[in-house]
Amino acid sequence: MAGPGTGKTRTVTHRLAHLVLERDVPAEQCLAITFTRRAAGEMTERLHALIGAQAQRMTVATFHSFGLQVLREHHEELGLGADFGLADAARQQEILTAITGDERNARKAKAQLSPVRRGGEADLDTEAMLAAYLAVLREQNLVDFDDLVVLAVQLLTDHPGIAGQYRRRYRWITVDEYQDVDELQYRLLRLIAPAGANLTAIVDPDQAIYSFRGADVGFFLRFERDYPSAPVLALTRNYRSGAHILDGAIRAITPSTLVADRRLQPASGRQAHRITAHQDDDERAEAAFVARTIDQLLGGASFHSLDSGRVLGDGPGGIGFNDIAVLYRADSQSHAILDELTRCGLPVQKRSHDRLSARPGVDLLVRELLHVADRTGPVTEQLRMAAKTVADTVPEDPRPDVHTAVELLGRWRSAAERTYSGSAGRCCSVPRSTRSTHAPRRFPC
Repeated sequence: MAGPGTGKTRTVTHRLAHLVLERDVPAEQCLAITFTRRAAGEMTERLHALIGAQAQRMTVATFHSFGLQVLREHHEELGLGADFGLADAARQQEILTAITGDERNARKAKAQLSPVRRGGEADLDTEAMLAAYLAVLREQNLVDFDDLVVLAVQLLTDHPGIAGQYRRRYRWITVDEYQDVDELQYRLLRLIAPAGANLTAIVDPDQAIYSFRGADVGFFLRFERDYPSAPVLALTRNYRSGAHILDGAIRAITPSTLVADRRLQPASGRQAHRITAHQDDDERAEAAFVARTIDQLLGGASFHSLDSGRVLGDGPGGIGFNDIAVLYRADSQSHAILDELTRCGLPVQKRSHDRLSARPGVDLLVRELLHVADRTGPVTEQLRMAAKTVADTVPEDPRPDVHTAVELLGRWRSAAERTYSGSAGRCCSVPRSTRSTHAPRRFPC
């Protein structure tokens, strides 16, 4: 039972290292399963640092990569060729488009089929579509992402002898983020780790986040019944946050927590500013509050802030723009905040993971650029021509997006040119003599 910031990954990797180095457990008998490739990669790196070359003999995998391993080793029993491939999203879309007749229905079908594959109910039409889809995949010697777990469960269920082989191969199994397993992953785990197996599950039911994918925190509640001899150890010391954050977090989750007597204790005794809760009527008012709070922290970002009475006093002091971060839950919330910060003259940089082509207005510009006749002219001029054409043909509402996209593409092009000219990774420091309390101290080139 591990709360947030309590050193779960460190605990897991050190336990595995202890088994190998101190308890003479063969590394090849250890299987560690986590939910993302990134987490698996981090775990592998830490194990290499702890036990060296022996880490190469351990299996550290996601549920899906472990399923792929099972399929590769027993493809014949599943009727797959030795060189079967994994259908990517584009290939799946192509197959479903051929079955349904158009791309829109194909996308809708894909959204319906995946939950059914993971144990959901389906009507006759959906079942028929699924059968047709799987038939095409198998004809082309392909599996999809869901197949990696579905077929692994099917194989180990239909062939108890093969399931026994994996039980004998992996005598020490560790599963991270156990609260996020879904029904198929749970069944796969039970097939290779029945009652009495050396299974370690790291879990925090209050951090369950994948219910939209079929994950069910109820499997955590079944763990003690499935594995009655398993001792329960609690990690309650938090190494990430101060007491004020932990106290606020405990108050927030206590009404719905699944952990009796939920506790989190800070590793350090340092205190910081109190948490302030603020409620607004809409996202615009909320964004205005964020901008006003930043202005007050800075002691006034401009003379207007002081002259207008928006800011009184100098603020706590020693705080600059680059000391402040605004966090939000969903990307849709960012637009109001960015607009308000920009309107107030506060420099802001969005740390975004969305694709450039997905930004508003960019797709319209790119499509128009494909039709620009003079492709040998300056790129800036081509952008200007494309922007004018698009702005003249679209409704009034998306026109601001077009102009924003022009600026965005211009910045992106400039950054790309600097990268290709050899300045990637450098950073320009503001000369100390020109720094102000409010100025960002470093600018990416």
